[in-house]
Amino acid sequence: MPIEVPEDAPIWNDTFEAKYVTRYLENYVDKHTYNGRSLRERYMFDCRVDNVNRDGDLWTIEAKENRQSVTFTSRKLVITTGLLSEEVMPSITGSDIFKGHLYHHKHFGRTGLINDPDMKDVTILGGGKSAADLVYAFAKAKRNISWVIRTTGTGAPLLTPSDGIGTCLNAAEVAMTRLSGILTPSPFIPYSWLQWFIHSSRLGESLLSAFFTQSESACTRPAEYNTRTDALPGFSSLAPTTASLRWLVGNIGMITHADFWDVVARNVHIHRDTITRLHGHTAVLSSGAELQTDLVVACTGYKSTLPFISPTLKAHLGLPCPSTAIPPTTLTHWNSLEEKADSAILSRFPFLASAPSANAPGIFPGPEAAGSQPYRLYRGVLSPNAPLIVVGHVLHGNHFMSAEVQALWGVAALSGALQLPEKEAMEKDIAAFVAWARRRYPAFRDTANSVVFEGMGYVDALLREMGLTSHRGRGWWRDSVVPTLPRDLAGLVEEWRESCRKRRVSVEGDL
Repeated sequence: MPIEVPEDAPIWNDTFEAKYVTRYLENYVDKHTYNGRSLRERYMFDCRVDNVNRDGDLWTIEAKENRQSVTFTSRKLVITTGLLSEEVMPSITGSDIFKGHLYHHKHFGRTGLINDPDMKDVTILGGGKSAADLVYAFAKAKRNISWVIRTTGTGAPLLTPSDGIGTCLNAAEVAMTRLSGILTPSPFIPYSWLQWFIHSSRLGESLLSAFFTQSESACTRPAEYNTRTDALPGFSSLAPTTASLRWLVGNIGMITHADFWDVVARNVHIHRDTITRLHGHTAVLSSGAELQTDLVVACTGYKSTLPFISPTLKAHLGLPCPSTAIPPTTLTHWNSLEEKADSAILSRFPFLASAPSANAPGIFPGPEAAGSQPYRLYRGVLSPNAPLIVVGHVLHGNHFMSAEVQALWGVAALSGALQLPEKEAMEKDIAAFVAWARRRYPAFRDTANSVVFEGMGYVDALLREMGLTSHRGRGWWRDSVVPTLPRDLAGLVEEWRESCRKRRVSVEGDL
């Protein structure tokens, strides 16, 4: 089902407003029917899960539907809550007596305040892509904007142009080509002499470092942080200092408006500071400066918590949890596996040893307290200890694509139609993924769940394990340089069913 964007909608480099994606998803759940029932009819709305437990071979799910307690039992469980399930809201003194409006970015879209003419003075808090989008939107709405970015933490954002290359319509599509996977130390693609040259030789590392240095310069050049004559005071402080495109450290996003930098430079007041107190219609900064404001929007990120699962059960299932929840012998077992895997990773990709320190400025916190344990799921999806798949908890460059493939792979695994390794081999593979992810993405070392620049290789690895190839077949060159997009996955389900029929493997009704 293709997405429909009106002809008069603002589009730049094939990027468009998120409301059209929302409309697409709403239409999708109504138009897709199975056995006479649409996807929407299969959902239980206003139903909150309070507790998930496992008793013997059965899952027990305790929930409240329309505030009435209800219990479900099942042999298998699928979790699709995603990584952005709970907002991170800063605690600001005086929030309870603030006479303006205070919202987290998660809830702001429902308020309609962006169209309220009484919202004349607006303060945006945070340095991520969501903050940049709101700053731009309010500036275009002719509001008086203050953008507050703290000096600690991840700092100012590195915003990349959305320009594409060749057949790629934008920068996001470039990351969805297999050729781009050569530029990252990916364990998901077959090892080759080219990968060895780029990621194991000094000359290859020098060329790679130069490439990313030039790429980051190309990102910052259009902003003209220090050379604009029409910029408001403070604009130059938007120049990123901690963000790294290569290591994905710091706030990074893609610009989706051609006039973004012109609008921000001329209309937005930048404050590298922290809001310490709110009162009346005023936000007080740590420097003592006071900002008149009718609205404060906190674009301060999200965390994934899975609060309905106890820490002990999380530890058993391979979900992020405090180290104290894992039995000492089990923790020793995993530490040993991951130490061996780390040595193998550094042998294959020696320059990962020079990745930024986990304590470097700009590292994102994990979902648990310090000393937490990461995801330990086979292929980032399957628990090694229970019939559980977790879809959408691997950071990927295109979550539409990863969710589709993870769902198909996970259902195949749960149904018994996919040949899986023995538990010992599965654990070694999990340990290798964790060791690699901690080195490759130090900002996410607590969760070890990122494949942002390796997304295409990761998807290919899952499909290769299932023996599926219908998403390819364009010839080796086009398969390398033309982006693979969600629409290219259209034939996978039927290909898998045909594969099962040929192998005389039944998957009907197995879930």
